[in-house]
Formats: sequence, structure tokens, C-alpha cells
Amino acid sequence: MNSDLPEPSNTAKDTNNAQETKAKKQNRGGFVVFIAWMALFFTTIGIAVGYNHWLRIHDKAKANKINIEAIQQELSNVPSNEQLTNIRSELLKKTDEVQEQASKALTQTQKYTKQSQHYAETIDAQVAEMTQIQARLQLHTRPSTSKDWTLSEI
Repeated sequence: MNSDLPEPSNTAKDTNNAQETKAKKQNRGGFVVFIAWMALFFTTIGIAVGYNHWLRIHDKAKANKINIEAIQQELSNVPSNEQLTNIRSELLKKTDEVQEQASKALTQTQKYTKQSQHYAETIDAQVAEMTQIQARLQLHTRPSTSKDWTLSEI
């Protein structure tokens, strides 16, 4: 027969094979597009997460820089050793002055205490003497009425 003419049964098979191959290629192409979209999606998520992390690190770096500047400012306000030595000497002078004043006040207080004790002893002695004088006077004084005699005897 004619070799140019395709066989009817082979043509149908070839057509079916071509359609299956085309369907497989379309399925593969869809899968490839799906994988590409997934890769793009995960890349976008990775970029977003990385940018968010970078923002947090950047904010922490800003906060640390501000803290460092504050600490440096505080350190510049710290007195030097010479200033501390001057402050110590001033404190020692003032402490010595206060101790001297306290010592003078203590001496004065002790003086007043001795005077008070002397006055108390003197007053006690005078009270005792007055009591003795009064007792002697009462013995030497004679009652003038009989009622006074009775009271003095009692």
C-alpha cells in the first residue's frame, strides 16, 4: 500500500500520545509555576522577617548609643582625684572644727554641772542649817497662852 499514508490505528495512538505528552507538559508547567510562586512567597517572607529583625537591632543600637552618651556625660561630671582630695581636706577641717566646738560645749556643760552640784549642796546645807535654827528658836520661844503651851507639849 501507500507508505505515505499514515495508518489509521497508529495516527490515533500518536494523537493520544501527543495529547498525553501535552497534558503532562502542562501539568509540569503548572507545577513549575507553583514552585516559582512558592519560592517568591518564601523569599518575600524571608525579606520581611529579615527587615523586621534589622529594625529591632537598629532600635537597640540607637538605644545603646543614647545610653552610652548619657554614661559619658555622667563620667564627665565625676570629680577628678585632685577635686576629691580637696573635698576630703575640707571635710577633715570641718570635722575638726565640729569636734573642737563639741569639746568646748562639753567642757562648758561639765562646768555648769559642777556649779549646779555646788549650788545644790550649798542649798541643802543651808536648808539643814535653817531647820536647826528654826528648831532652836522654837525651843527658846515660850508660848504665851495656855493653848500654846498645850500645843507645844503635844
